[in-house]
Amino acid sequence: MGTLIIILGLLLTAICTVFIVKNFLVYFKGSNNGFANVAILIFAVLALICCLVSILGGFKVNQINDILKMKQNLSPEIIKSLQADLTATRQRIIHSTILEFISFAISYIIFKLVQKKIKKQLKKPKRTWDWNKID
Repeated sequence: MGTLIIILGLLLTAICTVFIVKNFLVYFKGSNNGFANVAILIFAVLALICCLVSILGGFKVNQINDILKMKQNLSPEIIKSLQADLTATRQRIIHSTILEFISFAISYIIFKLVQKKIKKQLKKPKRTWDWNKID
């Protein structure tokens, strides 16, 4: 489970980083409304932070599993403590993974809504000057 979480976390980290760099640093595709841009970036950065938490948690799960496989020199109290820590870490990883996908989805949806609004404004005909009405 830990390896799968690590791979998913790395994949979403790469996608989220490319999303931020491509759409806001290289080509600015945001809106004139600063609130929408800030909301997109906050949710994208939240997704990145949750990805890092999931990746680190995946490494921790792998380490605890490796320690539990070698039960030779461990006391029963330590084994119980490690199993409780493993259960708690898995729960945190699950919550973090759900939060990262939700926050990235919200960020992407807001971005697409902004892009749709920009395209709609570009399609709308512009008002031109009526020289007959000018005195």
